[in-house]
Amino acid sequence: MNVEHKTTSRLLGNFSVKFRIGALVALGIATLAIFAATNYTADLQLRSALEAEKVFGRLEKLASQIDHNVLTIRRLEEDFVIKKDMRYADRVGDLMKAVKEDLQKYAALPISETLTDQLTATRTGINAYENVFRAVVDGITRLGLNETLGLEGKLNQSIQAAENKIRTTDLHELTAKVLMMRRHEKDFILRGEQKYLARIDQRRREFDTLLEGAFLDDAAKGEITELVDDYQAAMREYGSTYLANKADFNTLDQTFRIIEPHLKELFDFAVTGLERAQQRSEEVVETAETTITVVGLAAIVVFRHARHDDPVFHLTAHRGLDRGDNEFGGRRCHHCRPSDGLRRRDRSNG
Repeated sequence: MNVEHKTTSRLLGNFSVKFRIGALVALGIATLAIFAATNYTADLQLRSALEAEKVFGRLEKLASQIDHNVLTIRRLEEDFVIKKDMRYADRVGDLMKAVKEDLQKYAALPISETLTDQLTATRTGINAYENVFRAVVDGITRLGLNETLGLEGKLNQSIQAAENKIRTTDLHELTAKVLMMRRHEKDFILRGEQKYLARIDQRRREFDTLLEGAFLDDAAKGEITELVDDYQAAMREYGSTYLANKADFNTLDQTFRIIEPHLKELFDFAVTGLERAQQRSEEVVETAETTITVVGLAAIVVFRHARHDDPVFHLTAHRGLDRGDNEFGGRRCHHCRPSDGLRRRDRSNG
């Protein structure tokens, strides 16, 4: 029985069988080489991307810690000014130390070399902020952490001594002027406006006029004058210290506003770098997977096409049929019966 296998096209059909086999072997080796090269290149690129991701992750963590600590410092600063509790000032000092250490660690990473100017400006700003905050703490401590300490305590003692002496005179007009001075004092402490200090001086002049016309002996007038002088001197010292401290507090806020954009640059650099490194890692993996998939599918297609067109394959298939096999190239042959080979051999023997 004559079995013909026709194909419409043949891969490498114009070359010898030996050349075709060699080409297929070369194709297989080339495919393996591409797989190996792709895997090696992807491994190098992935290691580089993961290392960058690790470094930027470290930067992002440091930048986040710095931002968090600086914002906490700002909150503690306000708490100290309002509550006048030294525990808040001590906590600010601890966080300042932590911020400086984190900035040093940030600058130590080689990848941060492009931010040298920003890091220098940030460190300079942090040092300036710390110095101004210390001035604010010293000023508030000098003013008095409570009503019995500092200039506030001195102020209260002097005016109470003056009030007690004036009450013994039963001169209500003098008492009223002293109470007006105390009201201006409280307004100044509450609002910190210079005009209230001027009003205290005005009430003092009115007080002196009333005291001069009062029916008191010179010794009593001298004692009252001395006590009110002490109060007024304490009030002036308190006022000048308060205004200077207020100016330091405003400088503190301005210093932070200078630091803020530099802190944002440090944080944005770290976050952007981390996102890019993560994206690069994903791209490397996707590229390697795509390359391997495409090359692998191409190789499979070529090998399958070459297998069906290879005359060696067909020769083997025909020999199989001569032995009585009913499969052609691994496929069932519906035109051959198992006994065809035996019949041909019987005829030849006969």
